[in-house]
Amino acid sequence: RRDPAKSPDTGMPKVRSNNETPRVILVTGLSGSGKSIALHVLEDAGFYCIDNLPVSLFDALVRDITTHPTATRQLTAIGIDARSPGTELDQLPAMIKRLRDHGVDCEVVFLDAEDHVLIQRFSETRRRHPLTDDEHTLEQAIALERRMLEPLLDLSGLDEVHEEICVGLANVPVDYTGGSHRAMGIMPASREAEAVVDYGEVIRAMSDGDFATLRELSDAPDEIDPSSREIGEERDVPLSRRQMLWLKYRFGVYFPWKVYFEMIPNQFWHEKSSSDGKDFTRLAKTFFPKTIALVRRLPFERIGRCNVMGLEAHDHGTVHRDGVPEEKPEVDHFISISPTGDKRLFLWDETAREKTPVTGRAYWFNDSDYHGVDPSPRFQYSIRVDGVFTPDFVERVKAAIG
Repeated sequence: RRDPAKSPDTGMPKVRSNNETPRVILVTGLSGSGKSIALHVLEDAGFYCIDNLPVSLFDALVRDITTHPTATRQLTAIGIDARSPGTELDQLPAMIKRLRDHGVDCEVVFLDAEDHVLIQRFSETRRRHPLTDDEHTLEQAIALERRMLEPLLDLSGLDEVHEEICVGLANVPVDYTGGSHRAMGIMPASREAEAVVDYGEVIRAMSDGDFATLRELSDAPDEIDPSSREIGEERDVPLSRRQMLWLKYRFGVYFPWKVYFEMIPNQFWHEKSSSDGKDFTRLAKTFFPKTIALVRRLPFERIGRCNVMGLEAHDHGTVHRDGVPEEKPEVDHFISISPTGDKRLFLWDETAREKTPVTGRAYWFNDSDYHGVDPSPRFQYSIRVDGVFTPDFVERVKAAIG
């Protein structure tokens, strides 16, 4: 689907007549991601292009565009990269706001690529990355550049959130989650073995005596029907932590996410976008105030679910999907945040048997597609927020993806 404001040939913004609002497109992103090519395309489309403009000269350009409008300044594209000092990049969001306050139609195009692609491009062209020096290898320069450009993505404050999460998780009780993906029928056939021991299968096959023990370990044993084995995720009676520990110790059940804390509790998956009667828990408000402030700044009209999900070192997140694409014409609205940026999330193509890594510190994807997490030698976690996006945010996403 194409944006009607974009050229059908190039996918780039259409040139508009000179009597319309001045328009500025900021082209930024990682070095080697294709900013120069994008500027060349915009130049061919009629834009006046400036590459590698220092942020310190941005205000002067704004004054020139707004006080001396000319045909050559009506459509302007500006390339900004990591050669701008970090303190200047921090000022860029405020400068964009000033541009819009002056009546200029301003858009930001952020170009990215996986690290191995960037490394290959620099190796093939023999060009030097702008941040490499005697102290930084190419890989370190790429990682540094990602962090320098975070203000453009409104990810400021995540370092403080990470510190708060680490202290908070040490103070609050955490549960397990996952552990029954195969029994729930939401795993691809080629990867079902990685579920190892599935608690849904264990409970259905256990003896009456073992089930009686499991029932006694529940937080609400009277609510469990002795004739029914349907307890756990997406069931009327969830597993207690004591039950999950016993299933692990006694039967070797594999629970992928052994650190699970619900900041806004939600029992059933289909209710995760509804905010009715929900709020952050008392423990969340006590130990995670900065995290809550970050969540409340996200572009949601309403929030129905918020949790922290962590994988212990060397554990993997079993590949699964959270819905059937044919039954869900609309993609669920959620944002996952990885404050450290090192969660090894990937999407899985069952037909091609291929992974697509999901990188970055904030992301949204179709969770009706298969996805999983590769193991890491250290603890990895993310914050997931479900709800309903604001219409403005939805439109901005549609415009960005065309």
